[in-house]
Amino acid sequence: MIIIIAYGLWCYRTFIPKVYFDYSLCILFFLLWLLSGDSLLNTLSVLGGLVLLWCSRKRLSLVVYVYGLFALGLLLSSGGTISLNRLAYGIISLSIALGVTVSRSPRWGYFVIGFFSLLLITFSLRFAQNQWVAISL
Repeated sequence: MIIIIAYGLWCYRTFIPKVYFDYSLCILFFLLWLLSGDSLLNTLSVLGGLVLLWCSRKRLSLVVYVYGLFALGLLLSSGGTISLNRLAYGIISLSIALGVTVSRSPRWGYFVIGFFSLLLITFSLRFAQNQWVAISL
C-alpha cells in the first residue's frame, strides 16, 4: 500500500504543491520505517549511502568521496549484517554528503534531524534495556 501511494504521489507530483509532496514522502518513509524496522535501516545505511555518495560526488572532494566508497566497501565485504547501520553511522563521508545534499532544502533537513533524533532515542532506550544488538547473552 505504501509503494502504491508513493507511486501515485510521484506520478502526480506536478499537480501537488511541493510542501505537501515533501511532507507526504516524509510520512510514507516514517510509516515504512515503523513497519520494517532495522532491516530498512541496514539497507538504507549501505545502499542509500552509496547512492548518496554517487549523487554528491561532484560537490565532495576526492578524498572524502574515495574514503566513503572504501569504507562502505569494507562494510559490504565483512559478510555480517548485524549492526551494519551502527557501523555505517561512523563513516564521516556519509554525514558530509548528507549535509551537502539537504543544505539545498531546509524542509528535508528538518526531517533528517527529526528522524535521527528519534533514532537516537530508540537506540538509547534499547541499550538501556539490554536489547542492543552487540550484547551477547
